[in-house]
Amino acid sequence: MTDQDNEDKIERASTAHVDWPKVSTNAVSTLVATMFVGAAAIMWQAAIRQPEAIRTKVNEAKAELQATQQSILTTQDEFSGQIAQVRLQLNSLRNELQQFSKAWSEHVDSSETGSDDDADWNKDFFRAPSEIDTSKMLFEKEQILDHLQQKLETDRTRNQQFNPAQHPVK
Repeated sequence: MTDQDNEDKIERASTAHVDWPKVSTNAVSTLVATMFVGAAAIMWQAAIRQPEAIRTKVNEAKAELQATQQSILTTQDEFSGQIAQVRLQLNSLRNELQQFSKAWSEHVDSSETGSDDDADWNKDFFRAPSEIDTSKMLFEKEQILDHLQQKLETDRTRNQQFNPAQHPVK
């Protein structure tokens, strides 16, 4: 290289300028492309992990449903037992009430009072509930118990028909 060539290079270097808008545009483009690739990588990893997370949550929910179903069945069995006990007590009360009604009617019929007006008043006021009144009251209570029993049976059947184990997660 000659001195002339060196001088030309120095002259070109002093007159050359950096095109800063192009440099900044290239830097920004590179930054945007890097962010896009990073976001795509994050999305890809999330898409791969998502089915596992969904399966885990579904299995947890299924286990909770099975526990709840078992609890409901246990409670329904307890209520069925309690309804049976109430029915026995109701029948016992019916028998006692009928015996009381009969004994009271005999007592009122055999009692002697001062006047006929007093006797009628005593019979009406102190009369024991008739067997019709007693039967009607007990029948209504039995209807309520029957309704509760049917509701429990319906709920038990519905709970037994739905079994989360029969619905596996794929």
